[in-house]
Amino acid sequence: MNDLILIVLIIELLFIDVSSVEWSYKVKFYIVNFTLGGIMSCIPSKSDSNPLSHQIQNNVLTTLLVVIVFTAIKSYYDKIRREKARVAVFVIGTGPVGVTAALAAVQTKRVTQLVFYEQEERNQVYDRNYQICFDRRSTNILKKLHVDFDNIEGIWDDRCFYTRVGNYIEYIFSAIKRSNTETKIYFNKK
Repeated sequence: MNDLILIVLIIELLFIDVSSVEWSYKVKFYIVNFTLGGIMSCIPSKSDSNPLSHQIQNNVLTTLLVVIVFTAIKSYYDKIRREKARVAVFVIGTGPVGVTAALAAVQTKRVTQLVFYEQEERNQVYDRNYQICFDRRSTNILKKLHVDFDNIEGIWDDRCFYTRVGNYIEYIFSAIKRSNTETKIYFNKK
């Protein structure tokens, strides 16, 4: 029944036929009775000089009501959908950027599964000899992700933190595992 009312309302709003005033009044009265509980009346009084003024007024009010109700329902539905959204995250490569992005994703509490694909062996990943430097801005961002630089092997010099990439990746993997998210790491995969 509600679908029929909505279809009739949409048809009426799109195709208002001035020549069939009587039919429009009946349809409008039917819609208004169900949407507003019969509070508004669509039958014009005999003293009106313009018989279409009530129809126009009721069309505007009904359209406004439908738009307000639709907007409220849609925004509420979108809010619930965003809160309940769950995703699986796939990370290609276990470099510093990939593992940091994975850590940020896990902390949103919307990740159900986290999967890493790395072409190198596990030992090669953890034994990477080159160093990485985090400036003050980067360390502030990582601290917001609850990265504890006191637990990473490295040194502070001139407000920058220097560490081996393998140490950083190992720390981030342990932080991800503490988050209780289902995590799979596939090494030696191309």
